Amino acid sequence: MSSLKKSFACPLIIVSLMLLLAGCIPTIQRMWDAQPVTGTVVDGNTGEPISGATIRSITLAEDPEQTPRTAISNAKGEFTLPGESHIGFHMAMPASYMASTHWKISHPDYPDAVAETRTIAPPTGEQPRNITVPLFAEINASKVQDCPYFHYQQQLAQWLHHLDEEARYPFQDSMLTFCHDSERIEQIFAAQERGNH
Repeated sequence: MSSLKKSFACPLIIVSLMLLLAGCIPTIQRMWDAQPVTGTVVDGNTGEPISGATIRSITLAEDPEQTPRTAISNAKGEFTLPGESHIGFHMAMPASYMASTHWKISHPDYPDAVAETRTIAPPTGEQPRNITVPLFAEINASKVQDCPYFHYQQQLAQWLHHLDEEARYPFQDSMLTFCHDSERIEQIFAAQERGNH
């Protein structure tokens, strides 16, 4: 082997060994850029489906170039956001974590609502999510600093006591994700406790 080939081969072998030792394996595989989401928008007081609600992903500050995903609920209150994936060269890593997508739900007859879907990352497989989003007409629509959806989340906390534990799960983290004020967080949980009694 020529000295030139050796000079290229050695670093490649070293890098490959380092990646393998770190648990990173170069692979060609399908990765999900966006997971499929389906759901239903309902009136939180009557349980009736709400048509014409706009479901839009909230672009996070750390990923400003992400294209928002949008859907409109139909006559049954249902909406569908298809998944998006691609096949390419990736570093397969064994470690995983929960990735969140945040959603804003708007309708002209209701104050805005928020929801969250969580999936396992890295997104090597399809993980469909289904959510139910209640809208409440009779809540304060004013914004609260450091807790922009405080009034909605407080109402949601009370609404949750009607659901079983499994049905509550998709909403639990949403109550905190959008709130960074410890006093407000306590008020949200207090509202949920009142709903449970």
